[in-house]
Amino acid sequence: MKFIPPVQRQRAAAMRSAPTVAERLLWNHLRGSGLDGVKFSRQVAIGPFIADFMARSRMLVVELDGQEHGGAQDRWRQGWIEARGYKVVRFGNEEVYGNVDGVLLTILEALKSCPSGPGMVCAEVPPPAPPVPGGEQLGALAGSLPPPGPLPSGEGEQEVAAL
Repeated sequence: MKFIPPVQRQRAAAMRSAPTVAERLLWNHLRGSGLDGVKFSRQVAIGPFIADFMARSRMLVVELDGQEHGGAQDRWRQGWIEARGYKVVRFGNEEVYGNVDGVLLTILEALKSCPSGPGMVCAEVPPPAPPVPGGEQLGALAGSLPPPGPLPSGEGEQEVAAL
């Protein structure tokens, strides 16, 4: 088992005990292997970061973005995680509120493209599922990004330093 610094373990536990409304809503569908029998965990440490949700067996990370996310730091973070063989799919909180069924369908499609088993790397994620009747897809699934490059001086250091 990989070593997780105690401060990061405490931070992940604190985040699990105080989820956002969108995280709580999505977790109600993912918990207990509720999505195609795949086990998801929430607030999982991965390197210096904490992923919102992770299907370890499929190397899939699901991130929810509020208003404060989506900038250069998130793109760098996503690239860092993807460089380690994980596929990252992102949804805006508003997308979860307005179209949770579409979000779940997109995650299912991503799971189908991610093989299970040791040493496997997740494949490219298909485009987002169409909106579900009665719901509205407000956000956009982030596409593939090039490998992360260095951040401008000072960016990203706060997140690692906070650990």
